[in-house]
Amino acid sequence: MLNLIRSIPYLAIVGAIGFASHWFIVDRLKSEIEDLQLGLQSCITEKVSNEVAKKEQEATIKELNRRSEIMKININELAVRNQGLARERDEYVSIFRKHDLSKLAKRKPGLIEPRINKGTEEVFKQVEKDSRETRDVIEDDGFIPYLYDDLYYERM
Repeated sequence: MLNLIRSIPYLAIVGAIGFASHWFIVDRLKSEIEDLQLGLQSCITEKVSNEVAKKEQEATIKELNRRSEIMKININELAVRNQGLARERDEYVSIFRKHDLSKLAKRKPGLIEPRINKGTEEVFKQVEKDSRETRDVIEDDGFIPYLYDDLYYERM
């Protein structure tokens, strides 16, 4: 029994060392858990922000694809219109090649000059009309192509 009483201080020291090491290890593990939880929170926040950015980018891609399709349609329409205008131009050029207008204008100035002036006036009116249509299309769509930025800023 005497040995047991003598060993009590040693047992207390060993118990205190055990408790201190247990407290130290548990405290260190708790701080690691808190660090991991903070890291997890930042990862979750980053994931959410990436998902929002992804949705915005997908919407932008869809809008750009829609505008691309509209531009393709407009380009095709313009190409068809351009072909028609080229045919019309070729008809007029062939008429001018067949007739010598200079010679006719010298012989009969009152016959040719009013017709030329009237035709020129009609062409200018058509150019103005086409310009108005183009401006209206750009304003209605709300999309101003970068190629026409200087025209847009002149109107503003």
